[in-house]
Amino acid sequence: MGQLVAYIAHEINNPINLLYGNLELANQYIQDLIILIQLYEQNYSQPNLEVKNAIQYMDLSFVLSGLPKLCNSVEVGSQ
Repeated sequence: MGQLVAYIAHEINNPINLLYGNLELANQYIQDLIILIQLYEQNYSQPNLEVKNAIQYMDLSFVLSGLPKLCNSVEVGSQ
C-alpha cells in the first residue's frame, strides 16, 4: 500500500513540478510579448481590417490584462 501511495504521489508531483518550474520563464515570455504588442499598437495605430477584426474577435485588451493573472493563478495553484 505504501508503494502505491508513493507511486501515485510521484506521478502527481512530476507534472506539477514541471509546470511550476517553467512558469517563471513562461511569465517572462508573456510579459515580453505584451510589451511587443503594446509597441505595435503605439506605432501602428491604424491596422488593416483583418487585424482589427482579429483584435475585436479575441478581445485583445481582455487577453492582455488576463494572461498575467492566469499565469499567477497557475503559479499559486501549483505551489
